[in-house]
Amino acid sequence: MKSFTSFEQFRVINGQAPKVFHLGQAPKQLVFVASWHKNDPDDPMFSLIKNEFEQFKPDLVLHESYNWPVDGDIKLLIQGYGELAYVSRLAHDADIPYRSAESGMKEDHQAYVERYGEPLVLALYVFRQVWQYHRQQSKADTFAKEYKQVFEARFKNLGANNFNWSEIDQISRRELGIPFEPDDESIMRKFRAAVDPAQEGTIFNEISRYVNYIRDQGVLRKLAEAKKDYDRIFVVMGASHYYTIEQYLKEMFPS
Repeated sequence: MKSFTSFEQFRVINGQAPKVFHLGQAPKQLVFVASWHKNDPDDPMFSLIKNEFEQFKPDLVLHESYNWPVDGDIKLLIQGYGELAYVSRLAHDADIPYRSAESGMKEDHQAYVERYGEPLVLALYVFRQVWQYHRQQSKADTFAKEYKQVFEARFKNLGANNFNWSEIDQISRRELGIPFEPDDESIMRKFRAAVDPAQEGTIFNEISRYVNYIRDQGVLRKLAEAKKDYDRIFVVMGASHYYTIEQYLKEMFPS
């Protein structure tokens, strides 16, 4: 992959989800569900995922991001974590191996930091999560209650020992002209456009596209490895990940 997707290309991609792609032929086949991240258990996308999963009968499930919870009430699981936890639950209940489709978090993080510097990268992580938090149907009383400790532990694991919340607020005000007040939903929803790879105008739009580029390279590596040991691979990831690597997937799983 020689370049990462432009915001014009991402605008074309936007809205083309959910959609299911069947690639390859026996014995090596891939079903890729290009999803739209949602948390409504009644959304038809969840029935689509279930039907495709049951019909395809995969021997491996790969999902976006890292580990997702699989226990408890399915509706609450979807409300809290969306379709990625849902497909993990399907695989868990069917006793099918499931894991992340992506490379290691530390490895990817280092690539982002080398290009943009750690403060901006850490701020992006927070900004992307805070608007996702406010669109959940099931959430804690405050952002701080649910996520502050999670972020601090994650950043410590990444080796980002200089992280502090006051710097996040400074970056937000400097780069976006928005105070970082994570429990004010009216303010935090403004972060959606600020971090959207399909938009242009902020440094975080650009970083988001680069993040996806690095992540997508990892997905291709993981799929190439998985194809050696598994025949029927079922993937659920956000739609942009499929469309930006479609040509490579078709080469990997020719019809």
